[in-house]
Amino acid sequence: MVGDWIEKFPESAKKIHEAGHEIASHSDTHPHVNNLSYEQNIEEIEKSNDKIEKITGKRTKIYRAPYGEYNDTVIKSAQDKGYYTIQWNLDTLDYTGLTR
Repeated sequence: MVGDWIEKFPESAKKIHEAGHEIASHSDTHPHVNNLSYEQNIEEIEKSNDKIEKITGKRTKIYRAPYGEYNDTVIKSAQDKGYYTIQWNLDTLDYTGLTR
């Protein structure tokens, strides 16, 4: 989950967690991470994880970068902080046409 979303909808995030779903970091503000420095990437991941921990009581070790972007800086920053980075292999486009 994106940290900003967790902050806006904490009860929804809590319900998702309580339903047994693992919540992983998807950054704090959903930026184009390929344009960020090593330190900025770490900040995005850690801020998101802080919000996840506040809601669920535990930290995640899973990270998926926004927009499916990744480069050596993104991967190294996540790995250096102990995160396992994931991607997807199918884009269903289920987000198209949404207004919220």
